[in-house]
Amino acid sequence: MGHRVNSNVTKTTIGFKQDENRLATEDLLSTLQFFPSYSVLFKDAHSHLLSENGPLPVSHRHFIAIMAARATGCASLVKMEERVFLLSGGNTDWLKDISCVPNKLRRLDEINKLLAQSPSLITTNHIKILTDGDESWTLTETVQGLVVLIHFHGLSSFLLSSGMEDSEHHTNSLQRKTEKKSIEFLDIFDKSLDRKVWKQVQKELKRKRSFSEGEITKNYQTKNISHNSKRLLRPIVAKPVCDIPGQMSKYNEKPNNIRIQDYCWDDQGFSVLSTFYTDIAMLFDDKFRSSKSLISKSEQNKKFVTAVWNYVQCIFGVFHDDYNYQEIDQVLDQNLKEFINACCNQKSNCSKSIHLLGSKLNFTDKIHISILVMEARLQSEILFALKAVMKHMS
Repeated sequence: MGHRVNSNVTKTTIGFKQDENRLATEDLLSTLQFFPSYSVLFKDAHSHLLSENGPLPVSHRHFIAIMAARATGCASLVKMEERVFLLSGGNTDWLKDISCVPNKLRRLDEINKLLAQSPSLITTNHIKILTDGDESWTLTETVQGLVVLIHFHGLSSFLLSSGMEDSEHHTNSLQRKTEKKSIEFLDIFDKSLDRKVWKQVQKELKRKRSFSEGEITKNYQTKNISHNSKRLLRPIVAKPVCDIPGQMSKYNEKPNNIRIQDYCWDDQGFSVLSTFYTDIAMLFDDKFRSSKSLISKSEQNKKFVTAVWNYVQCIFGVFHDDYNYQEIDQVLDQNLKEFINACCNQKSNCSKSIHLLGSKLNFTDKIHISILVMEARLQSEILFALKAVMKHMS
């Protein structure tokens, strides 16, 4: 497919903006500077989804974003979107008392929770419930609402996996710096992060200024991936998580799993979303492709990227018949699989916190994995949502 988007993205300084309506995401996600081309696509998609033309008022979109962040337990994202919701003209009472929220928006609650936890359980009936009866949604409104929910579920995973949100402390908001001046990394920063990590990030960002994106990619591949290959890619045979028999019997209990050979983004998902939002469909398509090509395409790196992507998708019930899932256990160690599970809001028997599980990853590795988790999750959820919409239309 490979559709390209002509992005008209205005470059801004990372920091608190003069336009307070734009303060949140660029501050929070300035870590994406490590991967500039992906960063442009992400910010363009995020801005387009929340501010461009569409059937839902902008304040409603931000309230839907709040619902999505609450479903994943991402407190920093909830706080961020609550502020933007109010700045966009949202009703303060909606944040204080759920009974003040219009019933039309509250009808999203069930499908929001299903998308966040078990998207394979979504059926055409959920779409029918939204589009029928009093205070019903049009199909165009439904698709836009679902895309906003899914986008923010993925964003929650990014914050969890990148270390900016600890699921064990999701009731505590991140410490916010109040300086008006621009900074190179985060205006919203979790002070619980190790000072050594923070110094390493500052040093890396300072060094990064002198490199082009291609040189950053080359350096990342040679120093980070190679250095950590023994840790990230060693085989785990004692407790295979994705062995074919166990994995398939576990997920086949769900009635609506997706097999990429039968329903995939390129052939069906892109087409359905384009029917409603061509620009968003193209931006998502480019984001998916970009996220898989952030590091050099050596055989080892391709196996790692594919293993992370397919592991996240199998968590959410999306399967690739042409992939040997035993390869995941050869490429990803147990610690990393537990880390990914936690970042996808999945229950685990592991007693370690996300911060502890991710502590063995250096910062650039963590950001790369965070992007893969976010995009693989987004694609999984949107496939289930669009499949239900397509069936409802037929």
